[in-house]
Amino acid sequence: MDEELLKILSWNKSDLYQWEGFWCNPSIMTATMDLKATFKSVPNDVLLASSMKTGSTWLKAICVCIMQGNKEEEEDLLVKDNPHFHVPTIESMKNEEDLEIVLKKCSLERLKNLEVNKSGSLFYSIPNNSFFRKGIIGDWKNHMTREMEERLDKLTSLKLQGSGLEL
Repeated sequence: MDEELLKILSWNKSDLYQWEGFWCNPSIMTATMDLKATFKSVPNDVLLASSMKTGSTWLKAICVCIMQGNKEEEEDLLVKDNPHFHVPTIESMKNEEDLEIVLKKCSLERLKNLEVNKSGSLFYSIPNNSFFRKGIIGDWKNHMTREMEERLDKLTSLKLQGSGLEL
């Protein structure tokens, strides 16, 4: 890692580095830096993104379903692994039937009840089931203080500045 980056020891005794205003695990940060250095967008790119605990698991499950196509249950990657284990490739939905299949496979109810998501862990011993909460709009208010909400809104507005997107 770059010696000029601010480094701390996290709660689980692993190194975290601050890069562009975010604290990152070195393996994630290296990939992110590489992506930033090499990625060239084209006009028809679609970007699906969310912050942690705001639906990123669901977005990744959607990507996996789109990537793998209409697979039978026993071939479905989501039955075998947590969505975070797969790198998504975005493809266009060909018809309404494909879309319905993806929506069913990616439903929060199905994902949180798959055996692979009821046990095991992704990294840092964070259980897979911690990625699936109630799935109710506004439930974040049960997990964040007013101060946390204001800080997140302020940071998000700052990061969106000049992008044409607004909070």
